[in-house]
Amino acid sequence: MRFALLVPVALLALGCAKQAPPAESDPAPATVAKSDLTPEKMAVAMRVPMYPGATAPDGMSSAPEKRDDGSMHYSMVLATKDPVDKVGDWYAKELDLDDMPGMGGKSIVGMLKDGTNVIITIGPEAGRTLVRVKSIVYAK
Repeated sequence: MRFALLVPVALLALGCAKQAPPAESDPAPATVAKSDLTPEKMAVAMRVPMYPGATAPDGMSSAPEKRDDGSMHYSMVLATKDPVDKVGDWYAKELDLDDMPGMGGKSIVGMLKDGTNVIITIGPEAGRTLVRVKSIVYAK
């Protein structure tokens, strides 16, 4: 069952990938995109709840990106002191999806009832648990 869920999501990710444009000879300096979304508002837009008590470390999340097909791509990183297993179990229950063990962490991959694709990776880092949440919300 898990493999059956993972294959369509992986194929979707590959199908959504865009080829990088050719490098400019003298590229402009990089700028950081700013968003007016708070972590709580971003979680609502992503259709993925924030883990209770988690914080969003500065500079680790990305501004939402709207694609040509109207879909919105979100990426948010959360941090908590709770152990990986507790966080993974909570997300699996909240989203009604299976969690899969990984190298020292857990992953939750699947499609929500409204059609939103979700990839959550949970792992230890620098004395805390980081939760990397990606979602694709499709236009209706």
